[in-house]
Formats: sequence, structure tokens, C-alpha cells
Amino acid sequence: MRAADTLEGMSKLSLGDDEAGLVYLACLYHLGRPGTEVDPVTRQPHAFGLTPVRAALEGRPAHGGITLEVSDYQLKLLGEALLGLVNELKQINLSGRSVMPGLVEAITRLYPDVTAEEPAGALDLSGEAAMLRRRLDAAVRSANAELERQRADAEAQRDAERRGRWRFWRR
Repeated sequence: MRAADTLEGMSKLSLGDDEAGLVYLACLYHLGRPGTEVDPVTRQPHAFGLTPVRAALEGRPAHGGITLEVSDYQLKLLGEALLGLVNELKQINLSGRSVMPGLVEAITRLYPDVTAEEPAGALDLSGEAAMLRRRLDAAVRSANAELERQRADAEAQRDAERRGRWRFWRR
């Protein structure tokens, strides 16, 4: 996996076959949580999350890598989703089941050696997911910093507009 330089808030991720499978599982985990694809301001569903990433991974060939173009926001969500997937895989290792709908079935389909009868392979997958998250760490930190800078700029602009609006006597 390699993360190319960010260009206008977009990054290209080149994923191998196993990494693409882990990113797909992370997307399933993320999308299985209620409200993850809802804009916090408007409370309406948005298309900026991991739904397009999951769709791109579903349509890929069975073997071989894939290159995805993701936004800073999607990269941030992907980093969080991989961390959540690590915890969920540890839970599957302990209990053999998951609270996320369809996750165990997807794991069994993508990684046939991990089954409900033999969930110990989920622990190996959690280690691979943690290593993938570590490899993405620099890109995720850069995306988080850019998103924070954009948020601070927008807040400063709103404050400047607000101050200007209340000084109508100076215009």
C-alpha cells in the first residue's frame, strides 16, 4: 500500500488484494454503525463518506490490487474505521460473532479460513488491519490536519462576517 501526495484534498491509495479486502471490511464496519453517513450540520445523508469506497471495492476483480482516489474526509473516516475493525475482529475472535450486520459473512467470504467454527483467524486479521492502519498513519494525520485547518478557516470567516454584520453603523 502506498499513499501518494495529496492533490487538492485527494489522495491515491494503491492497495494489494488483502489490503483491499481489509478496507472493504472496514467500510462495512463503518457503514454498519447508525448515522455514520449523515452530515452532522444538516442531519441529511451525504455522499462524502465511505459508501463510494465500498462500492468501488465491490466492483473490483477478485484478484489483483486496486487504486482508489479518496478525499481527506474519506481518509480520516477510513483510519477510524480500520481502528474499529481491529476491535471488532478481536470481539469476533472471542465470541465468534459480530454486532455489525453482515460482517462475519463478508469475512468468511473474503477470508475462507476464518469461520464461525474457527474464529481464531480473526485475530490474525486484526493484526493485519492494525498494520495497514499504521502504514496509513502519516496520510491520515495529514488529512486530519488539513480538515482541521479548513474548519478553523471556515470558523474564522464566520466570525469575521459576524463581527462585520453587527457593526452596521461603521459602513
